[in-house]
Amino acid sequence: MEAESAYIALGGNLGDPRQEITRGVEAITRLPRCELEICSSLYRSPPLTADGGQQPDYLNAVVRIRCSAPPAVLLGQLQGIEAAAGRSRSGPRWGPRILDLDLLLYGRVSQRESWLTLPHPEMMQRSFVLVPLLEIAPELPLPGEIRCKTALRPEMMKGCTLVAPPPWGGAHEKREAF
Repeated sequence: MEAESAYIALGGNLGDPRQEITRGVEAITRLPRCELEICSSLYRSPPLTADGGQQPDYLNAVVRIRCSAPPAVLLGQLQGIEAAAGRSRSGPRWGPRILDLDLLLYGRVSQRESWLTLPHPEMMQRSFVLVPLLEIAPELPLPGEIRCKTALRPEMMKGCTLVAPPPWGGAHEKREAF
């Protein structure tokens, strides 16, 4: 399979989210047939909650990789990274997490399975995805053939704040290894 650009959202709000996201990126750099190309800054955002319950704010980032593994294989690898970090999938939807890795886009692949939907079906409504994605890929075509830079509406910015440039290097420099 030819390498494609893939975008992965990282987030967490338990333990030390900054450290967990950094470890998540480090683990992604070690995946076979994948090369890290760019990392966004870290952003803080309020949690999505299904029941209105209280939980800590999230830290979020997005990375772009070049990957020649099929999307299903990459998803399995990302879920393995989550599990190694201590992520449990038995909690409530949108519950607190130590590390959450979402495969947003994989080249121009469009896929709908019970276990994988590409592009990610909720990415266009999530400022914590669009803000870091805008930073690293403003011209990226998104679902509906709109560019990332026009997908983010001003009202979506509420509560999404810059925390820091990547602790793993500049957001706009190519990094092949951590």
